[in-house]
Amino acid sequence: MLDINNAGSIAQALLAHRKPDYDEAESAIWQAAQVSAISLASFSGRILIGIVADMVKSRLRVPRSFCMPAMSALFVLSQLLLVTIDDVRHLWMASVLLGLAYGCWFGLLPTISIEWFGLGT
Repeated sequence: MLDINNAGSIAQALLAHRKPDYDEAESAIWQAAQVSAISLASFSGRILIGIVADMVKSRLRVPRSFCMPAMSALFVLSQLLLVTIDDVRHLWMASVLLGLAYGCWFGLLPTISIEWFGLGT
């Protein structure tokens, strides 16, 4: 699974694939770009899921946990997209989807835990 630790390695491998003039400096730039894409998308996902989950709860009158299948689908979609990418210039798409999924997941799980189990005071 593509994650922040592996994003740099995948970018490096895609850059070196069938390229005899591999440049480590260029590889570092692509690695940093992928990690940045995941981080920014994760930030955006946390904000987005907060808005979406509150709308699901207030307007549709269903638990916020109903958002979990959509978040899981983002993870699966990012991995399916990653399998099809063969050029480092297109890796950002999988990185953004993965970052968005992580952000949604980490933004929603604490709220769902409180809904399911309470504060436990």
